[in-house]
Amino acid sequence: MVDARDQALFVKNHLAELKPWAAPAAAIVQLERLTLSRRKQVDARTALTNQLQAALKRYFPQALDLMHEDVWRPMNLEFLRKWPSAQKLRIVPLSRLRAFYHKHGSRSEARWMARRELIGRLVPLAEAGVADELEVGALVDQIEVLTASIARHDHVIAELFAAEGPAAEQAAALPGAGPILAPRIHVALARHAPNCADAESLAAAVGIAPVTDQSGKMRKVYRRLRCDNHTRQTFVEWAKESWKHSVWAEAFVRQRQAKGQAFYAIIRALAYKWIRIIWRCWQDGVAYHEATYLARLRQKGSPLVPHLTPPIAA
Repeated sequence: MVDARDQALFVKNHLAELKPWAAPAAAIVQLERLTLSRRKQVDARTALTNQLQAALKRYFPQALDLMHEDVWRPMNLEFLRKWPSAQKLRIVPLSRLRAFYHKHGSRSEARWMARRELIGRLVPLAEAGVADELEVGALVDQIEVLTASIARHDHVIAELFAAEGPAAEQAAALPGAGPILAPRIHVALARHAPNCADAESLAAAVGIAPVTDQSGKMRKVYRRLRCDNHTRQTFVEWAKESWKHSVWAEAFVRQRQAKGQAFYAIIRALAYKWIRIIWRCWQDGVAYHEATYLARLRQKGSPLVPHLTPPIAA
């Protein structure tokens, strides 16, 4: 009741300060629902992959060394369908195994020699039973279904994202965004940027800006919890990827690591800094250009300049 009364008083006394809510475009709503659905399915596949790894570690741990590190890859799933136990793998001719890896594009001679050595000294840790093979088979089935669904989502998302025109191109130009994160960034900007007066408001709207509690001498700064977690995670994941593709972002991370800051605290700070940049790009209707921003950093005498690799030429 207290909250309702306060809201009513605010509307009564500050109506002129309120902006009418405008529904986002139908295409943005569809993109948002698709990207969220895709994320849920990726999370479900990750959970199943963890279960599959746990099952293999119980009776056939060598399989994890013989497969690609991403267990959900088609090559790995087919491998487990053909040879779900060490007992079945030991009787397979090496020529057939090598043909299997070649079929799936794994043609590294060094990788094959390592696999061959492992197979040569393969000793089953436990006798695989029907229950073990059925469990692994069921997990493989579920992972395959999810992987196919994720691929269909990717196809539809790519089509809708491409139809967004210049705004989509701006998101795609961001370092490290890629085909997965760029549509999510575009959705977040299309939803929130038109209703935000400045970059700080946008950072708060997407859940990146920290929350400060201060009373007298007491001051606490902590991560924003009441927000759209999917949107916040979009910017955190992108920031985590961006420093591998952006010279200044890498310098930002390295500089703060040298000061002893925790990695994910640095990534959240980097996301906050990126939002200020893309806010300006959104307002000006231009795409982000790394060279332009690096030149701007040098012009302003940013403390990041000495840490840039390669350094900015004088």
